[in-house]
Amino acid sequence: MGGFRSGNFVNEFAYRTKLNYYRRKNDYAKDDDEKQRYSRLIEDTEKEMQNHRFEISEYYEVTDLINSLVGLLIFPESEVYRSLPYKEEDLKRMFPRLHNCTLDKSRYHNDSNLRNDEERDSPQELIRHLRNAISHHHIGIVPISANVNGKRRITDISFEDDHGRFELKISVDDLEDIIMEMCNAMIKVQWRCR
Repeated sequence: MGGFRSGNFVNEFAYRTKLNYYRRKNDYAKDDDEKQRYSRLIEDTEKEMQNHRFEISEYYEVTDLINSLVGLLIFPESEVYRSLPYKEEDLKRMFPRLHNCTLDKSRYHNDSNLRNDEERDSPQELIRHLRNAISHHHIGIVPISANVNGKRRITDISFEDDHGRFELKISVDDLEDIIMEMCNAMIKVQWRCR
């Protein structure tokens, strides 16, 4: 998959993660010494990024969203996700933005071997495929080297599972809503698992 295997992208992603973190720590510093420490780390990181000709922004929203998505999909035990509903109608209700992503057949393909189509597009199955894609290194960014108005921009996150029988491309414009849908579902599911 594109991007995450590219050394240049991985380095830039790591720098963006560091810069986001240092800036948040600086925003919430307890005292002047801590603020100065994080200000130096920010300055050093920005210099390194400039040396590599990486874009420097005030905040890397997509980087934060990707990190959150990976955490939400990987950290919970699989039993949490097995508690999700397995009917397509539940996808429409619980994950309306994710459901909308499955309607565009140029961005979604699912020929997985299941007993019936109702399960194929259920919250449980879609989340399982997204988890598998991340776990098996089949997640990527699109395009790898985007250039929008002179700046590099990621437009989509791509997931592939089940030897190409499942593919889903999520626009970064949808990412925040999908992550919040996942958070809301996990909060409900987590309480039921206790």
